[in-house]
Amino acid sequence: MMRQANNISAFTLFEVTMVLAIMGILVSIIAITLNRFNEQLKNSIQVQAELNDWYLFRSNLWRELYQSDSLKLNKEILAIYHSSDSVLYTIEDDTLKRKSGKLDWTSTHFEASGLREEILDGKHQFVFEFPWKNEVMHLRYSSKKTIKNQVDTYFDSLQ
Repeated sequence: MMRQANNISAFTLFEVTMVLAIMGILVSIIAITLNRFNEQLKNSIQVQAELNDWYLFRSNLWRELYQSDSLKLNKEILAIYHSSDSVLYTIEDDTLKRKSGKLDWTSTHFEASGLREEILDGKHQFVFEFPWKNEVMHLRYSSKKTIKNQVDTYFDSLQ
């Protein structure tokens, strides 16, 4: 018996080159996509960390303002008086600084461009200005004058 030989044609050099080129393009696309995803993830983590720091600072500032007995802005220094001690805020070298009680001034690590008091519709507002993404962001706190504040203001004016 005679066996017939089956001819199996091998890939030509051109076909192998084309398969390798297509595989190289696919691998490059996947690598570029993963690199771009890593960059976006890194940027997202950085922005999230900045926002978390900002929210932490802002919530602590609001808490101090809400719990205050009285507020006074004098010579670019905002004094927040509490029953036990006072907290001071000022701007030095374009950075908002904080002083609590007898401790030294510490930096909040937030760039600030202004700290002022405004009166709108008979309400005192303390305005913190922060440069943010090439614009100025305003944090406003409305302070309602109470009898206690008026008495404090009266005695302050006597000094």
